[in-house]
Amino acid sequence: MEYRVLNPKDGDYPRRLRERLGREAPTLYALGPLEHLSRWTLAFLTADQEPGFVIRAAWDMFFPVLEYEMNAIGPWQSVNEGVFLRSALEKPWISMTLFTAKGLERETYTSFLDARHPGRFHDFLQRPEYERRAAAGELLLLSISPPRHGRQSRAVILERNWIACHLADVVFIGGAEKITKVWDAERRKYNEKPQKTFALARRLVKTGVPIFTVDHEDNKELLALGVPGYNPKTIRPLLESLGARKGRAPELPVLTTNDEEVPSNESASASVPAKSRPAEQLKLLHLSPNPRKPG
Repeated sequence: MEYRVLNPKDGDYPRRLRERLGREAPTLYALGPLEHLSRWTLAFLTADQEPGFVIRAAWDMFFPVLEYEMNAIGPWQSVNEGVFLRSALEKPWISMTLFTAKGLERETYTSFLDARHPGRFHDFLQRPEYERRAAAGELLLLSISPPRHGRQSRAVILERNWIACHLADVVFIGGAEKITKVWDAERRKYNEKPQKTFALARRLVKTGVPIFTVDHEDNKELLALGVPGYNPKTIRPLLESLGARKGRAPELPVLTTNDEEVPSNESASASVPAKSRPAEQLKLLHLSPNPRKPG
């Protein structure tokens, strides 16, 4: 499969990006299904370093967010981005767009994942599903960099994230602070530098693109910037007001017990006495066919 070059004047160039950026809309390089960019889309961007309680609060909010049909777009680099990528790969109603800062002659589906989850101590349990989607042409690999560009500079990363936001119906910005501390191993001290994600949020709140973050007291700098905060109880109305729809799980297989057919869900299985169910059904229900009797 070869990558495609999309110019703003092309008919299959993302309409949302052309309308929002006009003459500033960039050339895109794409490998995979372009129709992902026509779906309801969530851009997911979080800082490399976030306050711990903000990370935990974001994980709680992921559960309701993952209920909705969407295309999720992001660099999938930071801790929270990686958690969302893992979870989204387990939802058949969520498509994934992998937005790299490299050119597509320097980046592949494999190199994209391996750069984020290398080696035996960073096992990616959803790798089989990731590889299945890649082989089936279900993952979109996207870039704004020239094909042979291999360096991930700060300027390219900032522009890539900016474009991701304008491809989306709504943008999630994780916990971000104006200044972050980075350890300098050579000088044995922390250096302070402006945080890319905070700079992106400050720029984005002026555009009118829908944006949200985690409603938590440790996320005070982002909230003070004017990014609205949400929690697991309030996030659904926001998503639905922007056009998101609930995803549907695949049909469950029908299991047969004697002459009777029942769906393989807990309510139906509960109506059939355990002793009358075949051993294979008991395994599906996580029951032992020969339960140990109390001593």
